[in-house]
Amino acid sequence: MYRAQQKTTQLNKTVSAQKEELEEMGKVKDKIFSIVSHDMRAPVNNLIAFSSLLEDGHIEQEKLVLYIDQIKGTLDHTSALMENLLNWAASQMQGFTPVMEEVNLFDIIHNVMKGIEQSLVKKKLRLDNAVTKDLLVKGDRNMIELIIRNLLNNAVKFSKQGGRLEIFISDGSANKTLLAVRDNGVGISEAKVKLINAATVHSLESTIGTDKEKGTGLGLMLCKHFALLMNGNIFVESREGTGSLFTISLPSA
Repeated sequence: MYRAQQKTTQLNKTVSAQKEELEEMGKVKDKIFSIVSHDMRAPVNNLIAFSSLLEDGHIEQEKLVLYIDQIKGTLDHTSALMENLLNWAASQMQGFTPVMEEVNLFDIIHNVMKGIEQSLVKKKLRLDNAVTKDLLVKGDRNMIELIIRNLLNNAVKFSKQGGRLEIFISDGSANKTLLAVRDNGVGISEAKVKLINAATVHSLESTIGTDKEKGTGLGLMLCKHFALLMNGNIFVESREGTGSLFTISLPSA
């Protein structure tokens, strides 16, 4: 009787966990459909409207510069969004596994920093890279680059004009390397911190950046998912108004 009760209790726990996982997958699916139907449609409509204005040929130079800046921002957002969507779709395919190899972290960070240089200049942000040139970890190169790019883009997004960003190695262990990204921006609410630090991957609501930058919440969710696939993790320490510290745990080489 006792063993039967134990088995029933364990079965109920398993069913409950599977139910929660299915519900979360449903939320993720709904979020992705929402992104595709809204965030992908708006940029296309903006480009169509802009091309119509160009055809008319009656745009003052000052307005033209403003429109081009807005269109560039829209395209940057759409490009990042498409990359995250395609990577998420690939990760859900049956048999998808990361290609684990020795990866030089400094090289990846250097490439990502070159890609966000204009964003840093626009907000007058200082980014200090304290990662040494010979630091190796084990992981999938493309996944690691996507994680670092998303985290640095988020740090830029939620930093105020003239802020400071840092990327460095935190205290780890013989088996794990801890890569940290710190900003002194607006910070994250306690409720969202709990979702990010949860053992499972949760869908996250997007927040507008300090310069009204758009987001979807998909990037951070994808980072967490990829880190777990590489036997790593992502966790955050943050307080609203004081900035955030994201730490990526990866297997040491």
